[in-house]
Amino acid sequence: MACAITYGYSNPCRSIAGIQYLWIGSYNSGLQYILDNSAPGSTSSFNTIVGFTGSTGSFYKFDAQIETASLVEAGNFSTDNGTAFYTQTLEITVFGLNQALVEEISVLGKGRWKILVLDQTNNWWLIGRLNGANVVSSTPSLGKAYGDLNGAVITFEAKDQEPIRQVSSAALATLGVS
Repeated sequence: MACAITYGYSNPCRSIAGIQYLWIGSYNSGLQYILDNSAPGSTSSFNTIVGFTGSTGSFYKFDAQIETASLVEAGNFSTDNGTAFYTQTLEITVFGLNQALVEEISVLGKGRWKILVLDQTNNWWLIGRLNGANVVSSTPSLGKAYGDLNGAVITFEAKDQEPIRQVSSAALATLGVS
């Protein structure tokens, strides 16, 4: 693989950050992704997921209250070992701790997932595309003071050899997600 820069970068207009909501579905290694392979730097969406093939399964919607969910991707590059991989970390706060939520967190903690995230600028992203995402921690809490969290913070993590991919609205339509 050639490691050559093929285009530069210009700062876009300022926008906002954050997550609107996410859709969680069971990880399925048979699900294949079609990437836009147009030229980097073109007006097209280079390496965006533009389609899915294979069994997609069902996705379930999780709302994210404003400023309570985050997605961070860390690039991990080792000159000593000659390796490169990406760690995607998604943290979401859910409210109203009850038995149903405790059970949902338990199921999430035992499975492997693919997660679609809609950010505040209406861009979709897929977490766990190649290896799935796992819950790495959950912290249910009833709080102590009236203003404390009654709910849980759930943290998902995915590690892939490729960076996160944006998903086109045409690809989402094939999944029944909107």
